[in-house]
Amino acid sequence: ERCTELLNKLQIEQNNTIILREQMEHSKARELEISKQLQNKPCKTNDSEKLSADGLESMERHLIKLSNLVRAKDNEIKVLQAIVHKECVERTKLMNSLEGFQQRT
Repeated sequence: ERCTELLNKLQIEQNNTIILREQMEHSKARELEISKQLQNKPCKTNDSEKLSADGLESMERHLIKLSNLVRAKDNEIKVLQAIVHKECVERTKLMNSLEGFQQRT
């Protein structure tokens, strides 16, 4: 039962990581789009360019935040995988012991 619970939690965390990665890819694409727009504009400073630069900085901060979240989720998944592995090994040992006891009786 505990093993199943951990597997379910692992699956949820993996799904969350996939979602975060998709958001990060979307943010990267948006950042690239903004960057291209900035490169195509003439080299004069006005309010709209300042807003675009602010938008780019905001996207970069958001991308860093998403990258950190993905890294944290990846670490959580590794920990959960280790726990699941440990629990399954323990369960296998217990099942083998139980079979041994059943054969003796």
